[in-house]
Amino acid sequence: TVNLQKVIQDAAELLAYHLERSNVNLKLDVSPCAPVRGNENELHQVLSNLVLNSRDALERGDYPKEIGIRLWQEGDRAKLSVSDQGPGISSEVQPRIFEPFFTTRAMGDGTGLGLSVSQQIVEKHRGRLEVASRPGETVFTMTLPIA
Repeated sequence: TVNLQKVIQDAAELLAYHLERSNVNLKLDVSPCAPVRGNENELHQVLSNLVLNSRDALERGDYPKEIGIRLWQEGDRAKLSVSDQGPGISSEVQPRIFEPFFTTRAMGDGTGLGLSVSQQIVEKHRGRLEVASRPGETVFTMTLPIA
């Protein structure tokens, strides 16, 4: 079993330096949640990728430098979201963001594998990774069955 509260705390500690260098604050809203079954390192990888993607989006403009991580439980599901108030993901691009090697970044600035691998990891855990985005707000939500 994996304690998602611990995954969030570990990721926050690991990413603190990177976020500080970008002047990005991390806001945590962590409610009690039952553990999930899975691989702690893989779920940590997904969370870290989502946070770093948000940080990168916030660096591309004059946006509020805050990333939110929220954890809550709905019935037999744990939900973990990562949100920012950056540029958003255009409706044209959203259907492709989980495709392997798809990226909106400049050549040599990322492989386009992060979200594809993240989605594969979440699906391997019998969960879902979804995005809701518009200018000024992007929220990635990972939904996992509780153990």
